[in-house]
Amino acid sequence: MLWTSDASQPDAGLLWSQLYDQHPTTGLYPLLLDAPRVVGSPPPRPWRSGELGFTPKESIDALDPNLELRGLWFVTDDDIEYDPLKPFEWPGLAGSQ
Repeated sequence: MLWTSDASQPDAGLLWSQLYDQHPTTGLYPLLLDAPRVVGSPPPRPWRSGELGFTPKESIDALDPNLELRGLWFVTDDDIEYDPLKPFEWPGLAGSQ
């Protein structure tokens, strides 16, 4: 679910808190997104550029998290020594608790 507004929401933090408190019931996590505004200009991306859009639940459910994350895996930690001849291996999904 995504709701956007062109108007400023002065109590957005309070609304976010109330929605977050409902997570155990809804299973949804609220996101509070903002973008810098330029007077006299329309709201910037991602609101108008199409970056945020509808994806059917069935399309999301069909994804394999392990395959999706494995395809995005790369070393970004400067503390880890990386040998390009020996790629850092995908550690797999974390176990459930």
